[in-house]
Amino acid sequence: MKDARTYREYAADCIRIARGMNPNDREALLKMAEAWEERAREAERASKEADRS
Repeated sequence: MKDARTYREYAADCIRIARGMNPNDREALLKMAEAWEERAREAERASKEADRS
């Protein structure tokens, strides 16, 4: 599993690219960014749980 920082970088890339896209493509990229953010939150939760073990 990648770390949260990597997932957030992917999300930032999607947002950056979305700025130059047409509205339909922008919407898709922003949804992808949100999915990457969710993966980042999951990675953070998993890391915290692993630290507790």
